[in-house]
Amino acid sequence: MKTIMQVLGFRWRAITVTMMLALVTTVLNAVLLYMVGSAESMRHLAPVWVAVQFGAIVCVYTVAQRALAAFLARQSEDAQSRIRLDLLAHLQGLEHASFERSNEAELRTLVTHDALVVTQFWPTFVSLLVSSFTVLLCVGYLAWVGLWQLLAVVLGLAVTFALYAAETANLPILLRHARDAYAELGAAVSEMLGGAKELKLDRSRRVADFWPMLRALSHAYRDKSAAARRKGMMAGATGSATFFLLIGAAAFLPQVVAGAAAHASTQLVIVMLYLSGPINRIVLNLPAYGAATTSARRIRHARVSLMASREMPIATPSSASLLQRDWQTLRFEAVEYDFPASGERADTTFGPVSFSLKRGEITFIVGPNGAGKSTVGKLLTGLYRPARGRIALDGRDIATYARDEYRQLFCAVFSDFHLFDGLLRADHSHERFARLVEDFRLPRDVLTDRSRAVIDHLSDGQRRRLALLMAFLEDKPIYFFDEWASDQDPEFRAYFYHDVMQQLRASGKTVVAITHDDAYFDAADSIVRIDARKTVDAACADLVLPA
Repeated sequence: MKTIMQVLGFRWRAITVTMMLALVTTVLNAVLLYMVGSAESMRHLAPVWVAVQFGAIVCVYTVAQRALAAFLARQSEDAQSRIRLDLLAHLQGLEHASFERSNEAELRTLVTHDALVVTQFWPTFVSLLVSSFTVLLCVGYLAWVGLWQLLAVVLGLAVTFALYAAETANLPILLRHARDAYAELGAAVSEMLGGAKELKLDRSRRVADFWPMLRALSHAYRDKSAAARRKGMMAGATGSATFFLLIGAAAFLPQVVAGAAAHASTQLVIVMLYLSGPINRIVLNLPAYGAATTSARRIRHARVSLMASREMPIATPSSASLLQRDWQTLRFEAVEYDFPASGERADTTFGPVSFSLKRGEITFIVGPNGAGKSTVGKLLTGLYRPARGRIALDGRDIATYARDEYRQLFCAVFSDFHLFDGLLRADHSHERFARLVEDFRLPRDVLTDRSRAVIDHLSDGQRRRLALLMAFLEDKPIYFFDEWASDQDPEFRAYFYHDVMQQLRASGKTVVAITHDDAYFDAADSIVRIDARKTVDAACADLVLPA
């Protein structure tokens, strides 16, 4: 329970209010039960007075119950939003290299499934607490009425919970397996959505390979989830049946065996019938505790892991100087980067790489596929951190600056770029956006409707031109393009190299582009060539004189 409360992160004031409301409803509940059970002993009181008292207590009980329900609903939703935003904030602060290695399906399951399971348990926990208080008050009442009634109820509770505990011993394991199966199914669904075109074209893969896998994962989740649910519900049914057997015993045995008075047996039966509700709630809701504990542990472990890989900014007064954009030279000095082992692939090292970028110049990065050009781009833009060597801005290692401040020097269109739904920020110029739409020959629909539906209906070339347009609006000192012109028609490819890049240079921007278009090498001030060495473990860069 400690792990669940740590993840929920409630303040003591909120917990105190919740417990007070729960206690009030429990006490009022017990008072109503006492009044019903003691109706015979209240005959000397005026019926009208008893009815007024009873009605008043029912009204107060209703108000307290409704207030508790509203408070719990708000607390649960607030906690879910807080956990979700906390995880998302950790993800945003993650080192990009760690983010690339993360399990997307697992992260999605944490934010959606686990956050929901943990927060939904809070109202369940309060219900369990109220039910437990009710049981204790009823036990106290029976202890006051008579010793044998107390012994009968305690024996019944002990038998009921002993049977439940024995039957649900392996329930936490079943819940953990069900949760893992859910994550695996989510990963398969993401793959299906991402590869929809390929699956349509490859019937053999779709019918013979992918669909059986998807069906198997769905059935596995169904079976594991059903096994956990069945275990909990069947244990609850056993507990309820056991408790009703004890009620029957309380109704008939006392008069036969102990010769107890009939009204004492009646009191015991009334109390035990009333207890059947709280007992059922306790028994049926206990499986939720196992599920919430599993999800809370996952969330706590994820937080620790994400914090360990979190990008820690180095705050220095000189960080602000980067925003003045008055730099002159950016140099790679024997930079190396270590790729972590993945599966059967051993660790590989990229580098050493050495070259210089000058402010206001166009630099092309060229070389064969797989040589490491995109890795250079991620090192350059601050997404990767060098393992050895250094990247120096006007002679100063960028590691001494806040990493996020350094990245603000760049605007990049990567090969796997993403277009956001809103496109325009509040500080973007709508007039300039309209002019660029015309210059880049984009559909005028994007002027009035920049929703996901319109963006997704653009061709690949149009989407890439729209990404370039958005880069123009950013107005950053350094522009990085990763194979931007690879899917453009010859006319716009020439426009990109001879007009767009020259406009950027003329406005004082620095342009770095990964390209295979050797026909346009004359557009560059300098060329950095990256060639793979004889082994696949390293690559080097040679600064080439301008073409």
